[in-house]
Amino acid sequence: MNLRQAFEHLEKAILSGIHIPFTRLTLLDEDSLLEKLDEIQVSLPQVIAESEAIVRRRDDIVAQAHRYAEEIVQAAEYKREQLLNETGIVNQAQKQAEEIRGKAQQERQQLLQSAVVETNRMREEMDGYAANMLQDLEDRLNRSLSVIQDNRQKLQP
Repeated sequence: MNLRQAFEHLEKAILSGIHIPFTRLTLLDEDSLLEKLDEIQVSLPQVIAESEAIVRRRDDIVAQAHRYAEEIVQAAEYKREQLLNETGIVNQAQKQAEEIRGKAQQERQQLLQSAVVETNRMREEMDGYAANMLQDLEDRLNRSLSVIQDNRQKLQP
């Protein structure tokens, strides 16, 4: 069960309480509420694990971009050596190799920037999701606490 479903079940449990006529009091099944809170508690590690998996994926993307950029640089250096050996025109070969190296470095930078932007976007998205879920949990728990406190005060002599 995901966290959102657990919250929905908690809300249903609260709304399914028995309303005491002519009062603002509602009797709630404590065991049911505690069970729903336990479900939420069980779901939280999964949400955290999913967030950690996204961060690991981001790290993998960055590492892959580094490896790809290094392969491009190595291919450019190989091409440069090949041109020098095949043509014998040292100046032209060096110029072309430098152009290839520059393009490779530029591609590398672009790949790294893209990876950083994507990982930051993913992190912001997961942070936003986690913040929304925690805010939702806090709001629901505050409403439940308020209902419980109101009911307790009404039962006080």
